[in-house]
Amino acid sequence: MPLSDKDRRALLFGGPVMAVLILYLLTRGEGSAPRPEPLPADAPATVETAPPPPMAALPPPMPAPLATAPVVAAPSSSASQLRLVGILASGALIAMADGTQRFVPVGREIVPGVTLRGVDVHEAILATPGGEIRLPLDVGPPPQQVVAPAATPPGTPPTP
Repeated sequence: MPLSDKDRRALLFGGPVMAVLILYLLTRGEGSAPRPEPLPADAPATVETAPPPPMAALPPPMPAPLATAPVVAAPSSSASQLRLVGILASGALIAMADGTQRFVPVGREIVPGVTLRGVDVHEAILATPGGEIRLPLDVGPPPQQVVAPAATPPGTPPTP
């Protein structure tokens, strides 16, 4: 059965690639770890080990960390003016006091002293010097400015 051009190319280029791969797999790690020296024929069957260090030489054990609940502080003046508009896995969309919105990645500072610590399903977790603040997702419509109707001078007919 004759080989097609495609099969010939696969054998021509695939064969050396496979040989290099197999050679790499067989020789990887060679030279990286020292090989143990062979034991002499008259060596004892057991290996002597050094005695363990005295207890005074060991460092003292680390105390277990205390489980504490997150501290929720009252919102500071800078954090109370923030609104959570959207949540992504890598950050949050925050509305600032001046009406602008910006995306803040987790771990970045939103305003001086307020850092986005993480995001949850319906809230962003902010770290402030006073503690942790949970900013809920604002699902209501954005605040709209009410424009008062223009005053009409007396004696003019109302416009339809």
